[in-house]
Amino acid sequence: RLLDRIEARHSGKPMPLPLATSAEQKISLRVINGLLSIKIPDIVCFEADGSYSVLTIYEDQKTITIFEPLCDIELKTTNGGLIRLGRRHIINPTLVERLNNKDHSCMLRTQTGYKVINLSQTAYNQLMEMVKYD
Repeated sequence: RLLDRIEARHSGKPMPLPLATSAEQKISLRVINGLLSIKIPDIVCFEADGSYSVLTIYEDQKTITIFEPLCDIELKTTNGGLIRLGRRHIINPTLVERLNNKDHSCMLRTQTGYKVINLSQTAYNQLMEMVKYD
């Protein structure tokens, strides 16, 4: 493979890099004791909390404080399948179990139960459009 890359570099033709599948993709996040490396499918959601973020993971519905703002996390997860909803949330759309129109909430499935997040009207409408025809 190395020889193929060297040959492609000299021929001027770009060689595609092998990309990790979303199941293999990991992101690194700053936590209190250093860095946390987590697979993207293990993430349920991120919620903004001032200049920090709160991560909820799939196993045991554990929450972890992340010392990064939501906008930085969004840049790290752009190709991982997570979606940003409004100013306060990044969610894993594959875990959406139910949407409640009355209070604009979203129920996300975890290993031990469900995580309910309240969305703004705009964020709720954005999520409704995404899942409308799926």
